[in-house]
Amino acid sequence: MARVASGRVEQAWAAGPLHIVLTRLADDELAPEVLRLHLESTRSGVESWLLQEDKPLALTWQYEQRVQEAKRNYLVEVHIAEGARSV
Repeated sequence: MARVASGRVEQAWAAGPLHIVLTRLADDELAPEVLRLHLESTRSGVESWLLQEDKPLALTWQYEQRVQEAKRNYLVEVHIAEGARSV
């Protein structure tokens, strides 16, 4: 689990496998293969942040999307949980 305290993120998990869910929130829905392409830069940033201490971590990824009513308002939620999950 990661916590945000005073504007900085603290890593509070063990070195075990992590399961990361990236959820795109937008006013439209994308095809699954296009969704992955749209979330590549977010995934890259999350990977860089998680691996900044050069400790090997097993990462599993899941991509989701939710349609919201707000037009032209695009967000990505990042959920990180300990333990690998099969997707």
